[in-house]
Amino acid sequence: MSAAENKAVFLSYASQDAEAARRICDALRSGGVEVWFDADGGLEHGDEWDAKIRRQIKECVLFIPVISASTQARAEGYFRIEWELAAQRALGIASGVPFILPVVIDDTKEPDALVPDRFRAVQWTRVKNGEVPAEVRARFLKLWSHRTGVLKHAVAESDVGRGRLTPPSGDAAGNGGVGDPALQRNRRSRAWLVPTFASVAALVAVAIWQPWKPADSSQSPAVTTKPAAGPVAPLPPTEAQALTRKARALIDDDLMVVRENFRLADEFSRRAVALDATDGEAWATAARVSALIVRGKYEMTPERRETAKSQVERAGRLAPDSIETGLALATYLEVNGDSPAAEQMLRRLLQRAPADKRLWRSLAANLQNNERHDDALAALRQGGSLLEEDPQAQSLLANALLDLGRYREAEAVLERVLRRAPTKRAYYVQLVVSGFQRSDLAAASRLLEKMPPQLMQEDSMINSAAEIWLRLGEGDKALKVLQKSPRDFLEEGFEVRPKGFLTGAALQLVGRPTAALAEWRQALVVVEKRLAGNPNQPLLLYWQAVLQALTGQKALALETRKLYRELEAKPNAWFDAILLVAVGENEQAMQGLEQAWPTAPVGVRNEIRGELLYGPWLVAIRADPRMQRLIVEQTATIERDRAGPVA
Repeated sequence: MSAAENKAVFLSYASQDAEAARRICDALRSGGVEVWFDADGGLEHGDEWDAKIRRQIKECVLFIPVISASTQARAEGYFRIEWELAAQRALGIASGVPFILPVVIDDTKEPDALVPDRFRAVQWTRVKNGEVPAEVRARFLKLWSHRTGVLKHAVAESDVGRGRLTPPSGDAAGNGGVGDPALQRNRRSRAWLVPTFASVAALVAVAIWQPWKPADSSQSPAVTTKPAAGPVAPLPPTEAQALTRKARALIDDDLMVVRENFRLADEFSRRAVALDATDGEAWATAARVSALIVRGKYEMTPERRETAKSQVERAGRLAPDSIETGLALATYLEVNGDSPAAEQMLRRLLQRAPADKRLWRSLAANLQNNERHDDALAALRQGGSLLEEDPQAQSLLANALLDLGRYREAEAVLERVLRRAPTKRAYYVQLVVSGFQRSDLAAASRLLEKMPPQLMQEDSMINSAAEIWLRLGEGDKALKVLQKSPRDFLEEGFEVRPKGFLTGAALQLVGRPTAALAEWRQALVVVEKRLAGNPNQPLLLYWQAVLQALTGQKALALETRKLYRELEAKPNAWFDAILLVAVGENEQAMQGLEQAWPTAPVGVRNEIRGELLYGPWLVAIRADPRMQRLIVEQTATIERDRAGPVA
């Protein structure tokens, strides 16, 4: 048989695994798949048999190596020749086109397996003792069906190239032939990825992804095959596709995107890739979910970061042209500190998909997080009418206006969003405006009273709400809201604090100093436990110093502060003042605030003003004339904004 006619799957295994291999073979054959199965397990049979095996490996559509303790125990064997032949053939197959499908039938670990390196570049499947579950069988059948279609298409194109067929010009129904401009565009479509990959080679396995290769039209969503006439009803989504859509809806379209959304999205996307390991869109969604979990500080473990990296690499191999893959990579780059590359990727994606609101939001958030507030505003304005009625984009707009000190405009945008389709970000930004920027504590408390209950389970809201109640002198209410979080650390977005720091302040406020001291001591234990795994993390060192000061270890706190300031690229004068007051260095705290004041952004000055007016941590310097001058100066700035026009 020729390569065009051969639809066989080659099953390669050690003779000791013959029974397990036969079960795999029977499962595939029951679905109509032709399986080339050597009942003797790849034993050496002479030159003629050797030539036949080599020909079958050269022509088969899928190659399934069965990996086990038996193959681990055999340093030599004919199956190893089969594996090397398959690995060599795989080098000539386009990235993302399935060919080698390793199957493990026992507890053999992938990192320890004695296999060709090429085997490690693809997804492995575990089928205990060769018993193939229904979902795995369905996935194999789908891959087999897909590969047979790929080979037909490849033969047709090769015949055209040799002059044996006339290239079709495309019919009235819009079918693209070899000369079709849509197909020509598709072959060039991966070029947009190349500049970005050059800058992130250490993060993404470019050698595996190979975005510079011409796109295989059987893989690309840009070219589809339709009958000559008549509409074709879209196929219903597979279970994996349905789960992927659910995951995206949870992180993209839900107005109240809370911690639980990400947990569910992670669950859905993991199930999707388990059901169909060849679905690049599913891998891309899974990668973006993992990266967003890290960015939101819901889980910042090395394991989660490695998961995100692995998922984005897999998406790149399977769906390099996908917008979803590009968005996943941009998100991954940003959470790993390469914001310029992420911005470049997003701008390139927008050239291809200017109507994708997610891309505009991601670009604006990227710029905003890097304190490029005017650029963030420009990006949101550039989105035009597409973003004017989008509550998520408008919430980002309000955030950018807030950081520029344009509170009147920000509040006008927030009022519209909260009236029409309130988002979590809109509630949070409104709370920041009222409680911290304008220090309108009465308005902030009213907002807290009507806050949706699901938001009051979120760390960012708990953090802010507890401090607002502390500023109002409502220690009992602060304790009540802090009890809503089961975690020792309140961390989400930019809000990161040991919960015990706030709990101790609330206990002190209600007249329980002994309990407050115990809470601070326990919080110090929590911080030091984290520092054991990351000893040079500046923010953890800062909280260690504060809690050392609050528990009476002032000399040690000053030593820790010194290390914190050496490691922190941009020490925050307001944070430093809280620490210095805690150790009794009031004069140094005031000098630091006065020195930083002229160059501090308007939002930071407003935060300092609020702390000086109401914060329980700066009571010791509140009456100082220099601090009173700063309060009066910034109050005048706020009043000018309040009286100004709304753009």
